[in-house]
Amino acid sequence: MARVGGRWPEGDSEIGNLLRRNGLDAAGIGSVQAWPSSLRHITEMVVNSRQPKFVAWGPELAFIYSDAYIAIFPERHAAALGKPCQQVWSDIWPQFEPIVDATLNGQSQLYKELHVPMRREDRRKTPGSPFPIRRYGTMTST
Repeated sequence: MARVGGRWPEGDSEIGNLLRRNGLDAAGIGSVQAWPSSLRHITEMVVNSRQPKFVAWGPELAFIYSDAYIAIFPERHAAALGKPCQQVWSDIWPQFEPIVDATLNGQSQLYKELHVPMRREDRRKTPGSPFPIRRYGTMTST
């Protein structure tokens, strides 16, 4: 991992470029220079992934995601970067809050078929539409 102060995060991802240009001071998780090495490390892994991934960090669960994740919510990107998870996903938060709470209490989660109706492009997507979450998904808290 590149040292903070140089070109961090490494790679040429759109999210990495936004982090380098704007940082996330306004998101309430402080300047990148003050981040713990664990947050810098996981952020660099997430933003350089070609898979849709995210990390939710801190008491507000600041939302940091990969470029591949943009396709999941194009109309929310880039305003979502660093915002609280509850704000980013307000339309599906009632479904996800118990999952997030259980995860934060140390219970790993595994879903083989988790249908999530969500707002995309001002229309509500429903199970069976082009974007239900239909792959294995896990949530783990460390």
